[in-house]
Amino acid sequence: MNSVCQTMKDQIADLVTGILPEAQVQELQRHLSECQACRDYARALEDEDVLLSKFFEEENADMEHRQERVLEAIDRSCQSGQTETLSVWKIIIKSPITKLAVAAIMTIAIVLPVAIMNYTATPVWAIEQTLKAIEGFRAIYGSGITVDEDGNEFEFEYWARPRKDGTASGDLRMETKGGRVIVVNEQKNVTYKYDPSRNVVFVEGGITFYSRPWVNGDFFRKMKEDCTQWHEEYRKDESTGRSCVFVRASDRDPGNNWSYNFQFDLETKLPIRVKVWDNSDYKGKPYVTANEIVYNPVLPEGIFDFKIPEGAKIVEH
Repeated sequence: MNSVCQTMKDQIADLVTGILPEAQVQELQRHLSECQACRDYARALEDEDVLLSKFFEEENADMEHRQERVLEAIDRSCQSGQTETLSVWKIIIKSPITKLAVAAIMTIAIVLPVAIMNYTATPVWAIEQTLKAIEGFRAIYGSGITVDEDGNEFEFEYWARPRKDGTASGDLRMETKGGRVIVVNEQKNVTYKYDPSRNVVFVEGGITFYSRPWVNGDFFRKMKEDCTQWHEEYRKDESTGRSCVFVRASDRDPGNNWSYNFQFDLETKLPIRVKVWDNSDYKGKPYVTANEIVYNPVLPEGIFDFKIPEGAKIVEH
C-alpha cells in the first residue's frame, strides 16, 4: 500500500460495514479495481466481519444464561462480603472493525453490570405482595417478649387460630417464661388466665383475650392506610443472610397512637419479625417484640385446652 492507500483504509472499513456515504463509494470502487493490496485488505475485513457477526449471534443466543451467571456472581459477592472482579482480556486492535467490535463489547461490559445493579437496587417488595402471601393462613406461632402494665418484661410463646368470621383470633394459647398462661377456647366460649404467683385461675365467659384484627391482609392493609409515616430499607438479615425489607411505620391518630418495626422476607413476602410500641414515637420498651413467626405450624394436640393446676384456686368471672 502507498500513501494514498493509507488514507483509504477507513473508507474501506466503512464500505465493508455499509456506512460509507454513497458519494464516496464509486471513487473507492475505482481505486479497488486498480489496487491489489487494497482489495486484499477489503477481503480480510469482510472475512473478519463475518466472524464477528457470528460471534455476536452466539453472544446474543447465550445472553440470558450469561446474565443469570452474573447475577449469581453478584449474589455470592453480597453473601461473602467480597468483591468479584470481572476481567477483560487485553485485545490487540489491528483494524477499524475490530475497534468497533471491542467498543460494542466494552459497552456490554459496562452497561450490563449497571443494569443489573439497578435491577438489584430496585425495590422488589410492595405491601400488596404481603397482602396476597399472607391470605389463607389458618394458624400462627410466635415467640418473643412482651411488657406488662408495670414495665416488666416476659418472654412468651403464642399459638392462635382465627375466629370463624376471620376478624380476630379465636383459639389462642399464650405462655410466659414466668409461668403465666392464657388459653382461649372458641368452641367452649371460655377464657382461662393463670397467675402462678398466686396459683389462681381466672375463668371468664366468652373470648376476653384476643388479637384484632387477625394477622391477614386486612391487618396490613389497614395499618398501611392508617400510618402517617412509612419508611422502607432494603438489606440483608444479619443472622440469616436473607434479603429483607425493614419497615418503620407510625400512626399519629390521637385515638390510636402506635408505632411499628416490621421485617419482611423478600422471598416469601411474609413478616418474620415485629416490634410494636403503644405510642407513635418509639419511646420506651416495645409493647411486643416478636422474634420468630411461623405460619401454619403443626399445632400440638390439645394446645387450646386448659388443665387446672393442682391446688389452684378457681375464680369465675
